[in-house]
Amino acid sequence: MDSKNIAVIGSGSWGIAISNILAENGHIVNVWSFSEDEKNEINNEHKTRFIPDLELNENVMSYRLDDALDRIDKKKNGIHQIRFLYSLEDIINNARRNGFRR
Repeated sequence: MDSKNIAVIGSGSWGIAISNILAENGHIVNVWSFSEDEKNEINNEHKTRFIPDLELNENVMSYRLDDALDRIDKKKNGIHQIRFLYSLEDIINNARRNGFRR
């Protein structure tokens, strides 16, 4: 299997579990988290409070949404692979709360 650069939208227990499985299978996983504390925990400690006994694979990193999406592999026709774990409405509302404007 070819290694891919994948974005997972959401760093809750489900998003982290999927991310870690993908990373253990050789992929680079860019997880979006809206919490700076959560991002730091994932990136610096390779842990998450949602699955406290899990040590995350080093290929799982957390980024802002735009950075996570910029890092993924894209094909000619657009995004190669992306997994939405939040509704689009949740993503938009959270982005607006954090000052994102179009």
